[in-house]
Amino acid sequence: MAAQNKNRPSNYVILTLQAIADSETQFGPSGKAWSHVRAFLSQGKNEDDSYKPSIFFEVKAFTKKDAKADMSPVVKALGAVTDRSRFPLPSLLSLLHHPSSIIHHPTLQTRIGLSLAAAAVECRPARNKNQLF
Repeated sequence: MAAQNKNRPSNYVILTLQAIADSETQFGPSGKAWSHVRAFLSQGKNEDDSYKPSIFFEVKAFTKKDAKADMSPVVKALGAVTDRSRFPLPSLLSLLHHPSSIIHHPTLQTRIGLSLAAAAVECRPARNKNQLF
């Protein structure tokens, strides 16, 4: 059994994601900056050398300040992520539960999803074209 770090909450995870496109930084109508990138988490290969299904994420970072000069470090870092680069995403993992009265879908009674609240992003250089993982 691994030793637990008393300074971290029990829902603390670090996922190393790989970008599938260049990130974008935009400014909303209120003047607040935000960045986003599509990325995936590889689960590796099976015993027969075929790939296991990957988990895809839409990673977004927002800034609370209005001024462009005060863009949050997380928004800047996520905006620097390039295609095929890997980046660790230390986050707090949460379970989301939406009752049917909120999602207005005729067949779904509830919708359950996962949320990652990240406090930092660190970009690593992309590997060459022939090296996928």
